[in-house]
Order: sequence, then C-alpha cells, then structure tokens
Amino acid sequence: MKQNYSDIMDRIEEEPKWFDVFGVPRYDDSIIPSHLMGHIQCQSCHREFYVALVDEVYRRDPFERFLPDGGIISNVVEDYEVNTTTVNGMKVVKDVEAMMQGIHLNLSPNWHYGDPPSHGCVGDTMNSIPEYEWEVGTDVETKPVDLETVIEEIETLSKEEDKD
Repeated sequence: MKQNYSDIMDRIEEEPKWFDVFGVPRYDDSIIPSHLMGHIQCQSCHREFYVALVDEVYRRDPFERFLPDGGIISNVVEDYEVNTTTVNGMKVVKDVEAMMQGIHLNLSPNWHYGDPPSHGCVGDTMNSIPEYEWEVGTDVETKPVDLETVIEEIETLSKEEDKD
C-alpha cells in the first residue's frame, strides 16, 4: 500500500498529471521519458492512473528483485546492442543525452507497478492492473457476483477433476 498524500492533493484543485514509482502525485510534466511510463487501473474501482515505472534519478526500477540464480526481475530491460558501446571492457551508454533520456532502457513486456497510488478505495491494497492486461476496445464494468453460481462452477470443476 502506497503512502496517502491527501494532505497535498486536498490543497490543489487539479488532478495530478502522473504519479512516481512511490505513488507521489506529480503536477508538472513528467521528467521520465514517456516510453518508461505506463497506465494502470485500480482492481476495485477501475480508476486509471498514469505512472512512472522507473525511478527519476537512477532511470531504473527501484523495486527490482534478485533471484537466487543471480537473475533480476525488473520492469526495465537495457537495449545494449543499439545504445551502448564497450569502453575498456565495460558497457556504457553512447552519449550523455541518451543516458539522460533513458533511451537505452525499455520496459519489459510484463512490467509491474504494484499497488496503485492511494485514492481512498479498497483497491489501495490490491495490485494494480497494468494496461497490457486491459481488455482492448471494451469498457470495464463491475458486475455483481452471484455466489451460488460460483459455488456451482467450483463443484462442477471439482467433479470433473475427480473423474480424471
């Protein structure tokens, strides 16, 4: 769950233009390159947010996780072949402008933001839905769940598994 910034947001009439990786509301134009930003939805109310998927200073995913085999799970992948060169055996970004724009970075196809920015909804505590998982061309509608139907479906699936 991200920090609640209602003390800031209640004093400013306009809606934030975007949120950083920590859920901080931002009202200026993003300093993060647009190819490192994404749209997410709250799982509960389906409110949309425009969010940075990398940290402003380091141009990388501050929440990257290291795997036991040494691999990394991250929102960001580096495109070394196009925008880097080797200098004294080390990979470096070809120029300062490219580095500042994060040109050598790309989002992985299955990026993750985590909980949405705090917005006073039960969805504040649920993982957000990234735009690549949205249904294309349809509006998201919340439908009431019929508990009896769900129970029947579970029982039917259970019976089918028992047969196998």
